[in-house]
Amino acid sequence: MPEKNQQSESSPQDKRADWNENVRITTMTKLGASLPIGTVDPVSGELSKGIEHRRWNLRLEKAIGQYREGNRRKNMGHFAASILAKVCTVLGGLALTGDEKQLNQDSVRVSQMWVGDVLYAWFWLRRQILGSLVYFSVRCTNCGAQFRTPADLDTLEVRTVDSLADTHWTYDMIEPIKIRDKMVEKLHMQSARWSVIQLISGDGENSGSMKAGMILDSIHSAAGLDNVQLVEHELEEMGKPDIEHLSAELDRRNIGPDVAVDADCPKCHVQFRTSIDWAYDSFFSDSGRYAP
Repeated sequence: MPEKNQQSESSPQDKRADWNENVRITTMTKLGASLPIGTVDPVSGELSKGIEHRRWNLRLEKAIGQYREGNRRKNMGHFAASILAKVCTVLGGLALTGDEKQLNQDSVRVSQMWVGDVLYAWFWLRRQILGSLVYFSVRCTNCGAQFRTPADLDTLEVRTVDSLADTHWTYDMIEPIKIRDKMVEKLHMQSARWSVIQLISGDGENSGSMKAGMILDSIHSAAGLDNVQLVEHELEEMGKPDIEHLSAELDRRNIGPDVAVDADCPKCHVQFRTSIDWAYDSFFSDSGRYAP
């Protein structure tokens, strides 16, 4: 699925967004049971990318339901990590037992994986268990009508790399800011880890807390402060132009599945972009498999 609204070569945004030719764009059908990034093997230094899972039977369904009821206060980021830790046997270099006594520990291990890897594994698991076609509820951005729309997980665009270095890139700040007495003009970026999804409490994709969390977790280092881990208050002077441009670049350069799809409103016939609802209760239920 081609990127929409991609600006011409002469646009300011594109001059900042040097695309890495080593990042491959493929589909879930072609990538298969392979993480977009993976975990680094401590012996070989190569990326381990495999995905393997248990058969999802009634015993497992009951255990997941019990866990869900006991953890309703946790957000979907926490729940997704726990379900993957319970259902999957292999995620990259992680061997997962599914043992209840080790579930919390395994969930933490999953939460330290890259956002794109966890989201891809979540989508792959759904595809393998219930098929690639999923229906979810959306609200038209033009007339407000609510309806169900389909998405084919097999056709989702997925960005993948063969080297961890290819997830790194540099952002040139529009409005440089001072951090620890140094004027910072460049930020060295990387993929964010799933733990940031668990920590974000803002409502909606464009909330300030979500943007702040994703930006902070995606910063590997600041130019001139190469070995320093930044904390959130050190970015509070970041200007609105950088907040918006950097957030857009993080979306565009995200390694993993592109969860945005086109939806056609049956009432006003306007087409708009929306994100697939991957919340467990609808994503992994029979109601998500069929048209309304």
